[in-house]
Amino acid sequence: MKFGAGDFKKIRTSLLVAVVMIFVGGLTVYFTADRHQHARLAQTTSAKQLAEADAKLKQVSNEENEVKQKSQIFRQLQERGIIGEEQRLEWIELLKDIRTNRRLL
Repeated sequence: MKFGAGDFKKIRTSLLVAVVMIFVGGLTVYFTADRHQHARLAQTTSAKQLAEADAKLKQVSNEENEVKQKSQIFRQLQERGIIGEEQRLEWIELLKDIRTNRRLL
């Protein structure tokens, strides 16, 4: 079967529609691939930001625990009288009394 000039006129519209559909399909694939690449990049960036935020949250949590522990130690030292208002005058008077009672130099 041979195509002649008359046959080409009959399929010209269908051929033109086929070429346009192939072109539109190619553009669709190109833009879809481009959007997919941008979406993956955005996902990677978001994952990095999430990891950074998670690391900061863990660091803050650790620091909070450390502050709680140190404040508990501070309260214990305060209750024992090691930390707080200075009692130098009382200590000096106590030492003076001990020295006098024991007759030390």
